Amino acid sequence: MPYDSLQTMDDDEAFNSFDDVESSEPRKGYKTGTAALSEDYYGDFIVSYYRMVQTDGFAPMKIGLCVSGPIAVLLFSLFISNSTANLIAFSAFTISVSFIVFSIWLLGQILD
Repeated sequence: MPYDSLQTMDDDEAFNSFDDVESSEPRKGYKTGTAALSEDYYGDFIVSYYRMVQTDGFAPMKIGLCVSGPIAVLLFSLFISNSTANLIAFSAFTISVSFIVFSIWLLGQILD
């Protein structure tokens, strides 16, 4: 098939193909009465917690979260088990949970 017979859209048609579509219904979200309605429940959930964490009143909690990992490993070694294998496993678990919390915080920063 020769290229001359193919129909092509110019850039304006390709990017503005939905401009003429009008909806009479308001956008449906999971919250009502809010300024910004969104259908992304989990994104809004993460952003709401991110904004709560970023307030000045939450600063002691942020410091507490930062030191909770080493304190948890210390308490584990004192009261649960002091064997090397268990300490390595619990430390790996603590570090992985810290990375998950950090990635959710970073996602909240990106979404905000």
